[in-house]
Amino acid sequence: MSEPLVWTPESRARWDAQNAEMCLAACFYGIQLARADAVPLLGDVAELMRAGGLPPTHASVGGRGFGRKPLVFGRAFKRLQRADPADLDSIGAYHLHEGWTTRGDWRACSEIIHRLAYFDICLSLVAIPDAEERVEVLLGRWLKRLRPAYGIGLFRARGQHPEMYAIGLGGGSPLDFSAVARLETRATNAWIDGMKQAVYDQGILRDVYPLSLLTERHLQRPMDGGDSLAAWIARHPSHGTLSPCQPGYTLWRVAPERIPAVRKELAGRGALYVLDRENHL
Repeated sequence: MSEPLVWTPESRARWDAQNAEMCLAACFYGIQLARADAVPLLGDVAELMRAGGLPPTHASVGGRGFGRKPLVFGRAFKRLQRADPADLDSIGAYHLHEGWTTRGDWRACSEIIHRLAYFDICLSLVAIPDAEERVEVLLGRWLKRLRPAYGIGLFRARGQHPEMYAIGLGGGSPLDFSAVARLETRATNAWIDGMKQAVYDQGILRDVYPLSLLTERHLQRPMDGGDSLAAWIARHPSHGTLSPCQPGYTLWRVAPERIPAVRKELAGRGALYVLDRENHL
């Protein structure tokens, strides 16, 4: 029988500080990544982590002969380079805290899941304060490989599990039973259905985020009232800004303090999946 966890003031302070770390989380949905490109993409992620001072310490691999436990990254990456890409269902890279117990003890992580067609990356802004700029430098190269249907970028405390939020698994503190927390968890979990149905292929947005990667399907989709999203955004600076990215992609930026107002209006126009789910189903 294992010993019960005993908190000391030092361990509690360390735990609280880790959970309070703000992170950048980005997720790309509906990816069309060739399996042969998955390991090179993981190599890009590893270089980004190293350059930011958080080298990957462990890897996870879903595939023949790799097992279920986290693996030491260097050895796992060499094996991945020799593996048959067809045998790899998922791969991930993690920088784990010293004394880690699960993959949740990360300061940087990234996963590619072929079955659910997504790629995500989460980076501690405490450790890598310029994480957004570093990701944007690689964005063009990633888009050519991933060819995603949709993407989001957001800022979230590590204790609220941004890596889980990104794929539609309720995060937040397990001890937070407030009405707001329950509402967010319900909306977050709803996105799993949205991913399975690939609602982004119909131009439907998950929600409003500081960064959204859009295609013409999103920009030109008519909303309730007749406006397209592109026309609505262009109507007023408070709706955010659109800037071309790679061919076929546009970045929509919304100031964090404006998100509640933008969300309220777009939800009223039936443009957001997690807030108007019944209509889309």
